[in-house]
Amino acid sequence: MRLRFPQFLAIALALITGAALAAPRLQVGTDESLPPFSFVRDGQAVGIDVDMLRTAATRLGLNLDIVPLPWKRVLALTENGELPLAMPLFRTAQRETFAKFTGPVHVSQSGLFVKKGREFPFASIDDLAGKRLGINRGFVFQDDLDRAIREGKIVTEEVGTIDQNLRKLLAERIDAFAVNVVSARYVLRGSPMEAQLTVLPHLLNNHRPAFLVISRVARIPERDRLAADLQSTLEELHRDGTYQRIVERYLVP
Repeated sequence: MRLRFPQFLAIALALITGAALAAPRLQVGTDESLPPFSFVRDGQAVGIDVDMLRTAATRLGLNLDIVPLPWKRVLALTENGELPLAMPLFRTAQRETFAKFTGPVHVSQSGLFVKKGREFPFASIDDLAGKRLGINRGFVFQDDLDRAIREGKIVTEEVGTIDQNLRKLLAERIDAFAVNVVSARYVLRGSPMEAQLTVLPHLLNNHRPAFLVISRVARIPERDRLAADLQSTLEELHRDGTYQRIVERYLVP
């Protein structure tokens, strides 16, 4: 049977539409409590990293579901492959074993917050001996500090959110809080705690990229091509000014 052109066109369009509908949706796990980079507002994932990834996905024609979760759960589900993608991760040797790093979603600055009047000299990790350090669960910061924590040379207390650690700091239950400086200031903005807490001058890191990663064990079609496309697109968003415009939406009053 010979198909007439209108019939052929209708079938072709149906096939194309069916293929589009069948395109897989990939889940992306992100920290539910790292404002302004990734957090939950009105039940939805929002933040600088979320906007960066959504912009990249639009440019690439990808179908992504961004799922905000506790950070340690994001890491665990990425490692076992239940989450195909995750963000924002600092690159470490241990994380390289389960995650393929693509492009950066943001650039991080980490430091130590203290209660005003309880500042102490800090120039190296050795200066933290005898101090009780608050951190968020699953976070890494800087190689020397991370190593000292693993080896038990620094006493740490872990909680789930930045706000919890800031309140512990104010109550003098910890001596210092290792945290993303922008995140802590964002949480403190307009709070009574803002005038009572400060960051020590010496930073843990000043320009460390945080990445979108792809699980090495998740079943993902064309993993290497996806990684390359995401890396080039995210890097382009940093170069063409998109990243700065997104940052300004969250940080400029």
